[in-house]
Amino acid sequence: MVTLSFPVNPNTGDTYTFGTKTWVFNGVGWQLQTAGAINNVPIGNAIPSTGAFTTVTAASFTGGVVSTTGNITGGNVQGGGVILTGNTIGGPDQLTITTANTVISGNLYVQGNTTFVSANNVTTNSLLLQLANNVTLPTLANGAGITVGATGNTITSMLYNSVSNTWNFATGLSVNGNVISSNFATAGRVSATGNVTGNNVVAVAGFLGNNISVSGNVTLGNRLDWTSNGTSAVYQVYNASTGSLDTIFG
Repeated sequence: MVTLSFPVNPNTGDTYTFGTKTWVFNGVGWQLQTAGAINNVPIGNAIPSTGAFTTVTAASFTGGVVSTTGNITGGNVQGGGVILTGNTIGGPDQLTITTANTVISGNLYVQGNTTFVSANNVTTNSLLLQLANNVTLPTLANGAGITVGATGNTITSMLYNSVSNTWNFATGLSVNGNVISSNFATAGRVSATGNVTGNNVVAVAGFLGNNISVSGNVTLGNRLDWTSNGTSAVYQVYNASTGSLDTIFG
């Protein structure tokens, strides 16, 4: 097989002719001046299959290393198992980016069903964390929320219940500040070191003994309602007008 062998250390403007084709060295590489194509001929200087060109056009271009300072244009650009076709990157089931930092200047849309983030901390500048943004009915958002723990081994959770239209906490809720609500209902104990203020405070089976525990005073505007559990109990109610406790026998 005939091998093209370009001159060593050429000067700008030097020419090299092979058959009916002529190349001119432009200071960077050898530029083909004669129309036509080179098929099945190794290109080399001292070593076959090496050389520099301003433009290489081929139906299929294969090489160990392709180095260019310009653009690579083609229907498909393939490296290993990764294929670049237009604006689409295809290839294996898992694509790994090994750079220390990856910057995406535009928006990132993830169309898969599950997104895994293996990071100790996730930071966002967004003021709003929006869940179930593709639904318009409460029933379709039922069960949305936040869970803590591995899949199948949940430690605790905060989930939306569309039936009662409430957030359900799997564990207790501790608040250092004030809790303000038009209606506060709990099946467990309400414990406060400060004041409990409300238009109506209703307790089941005992005001101070079973359900509501306070270290300060409980001030009532009108009256105290409770539901007895069928056993005798004693209730003490703070009387704001007298500044003393009134004892009520249930």
